[in-house]
Amino acid sequence: MRGVYKSTNKGASWQKINSGLEELPIISLAVDNKGMAIATTNNAVHIVDSSQVTSVGGPKEKLLANFSLYQNYPNPFNPSTTIEYYLPKPIKVKIVIYNILGQQVKLLVDEFQNSGNHKVIFNTSNLSSGVYFYQFIAENYVETKKMILIR
Repeated sequence: MRGVYKSTNKGASWQKINSGLEELPIISLAVDNKGMAIATTNNAVHIVDSSQVTSVGGPKEKLLANFSLYQNYPNPFNPSTTIEYYLPKPIKVKIVIYNILGQQVKLLVDEFQNSGNHKVIFNTSNLSSGVYFYQFIAENYVETKKMILIR
């Protein structure tokens, strides 16, 4: 069962309310005080009108079937930033930091890790202000994101 559903009878029956929402697993769901539901999938954010969303089932690990690399925070940063990622299965992970010229400046992670959510702190040392990139490599999955160091 994928999408956003509502129940008006305490869960005895459910009605699909994700008109316009992609048929993807929902990663997170929030409902504001005006009844708007904000749902995120692996690659998008959707807003639907629903003042009656009462629950979301299934643990996050079951919903996420793919690798995920999140934007570092804070960004811009000084002197450190946090990089978070999700592994759907136990696997060897590498996270490499590159400068704007594409030169490797730090190998941040290079180890086998269990499935689930992970985070690593990148503490800068002897690096100047500028744009840097962090690359996440796990099996055949590679993703790169940009971060900014301000001294």
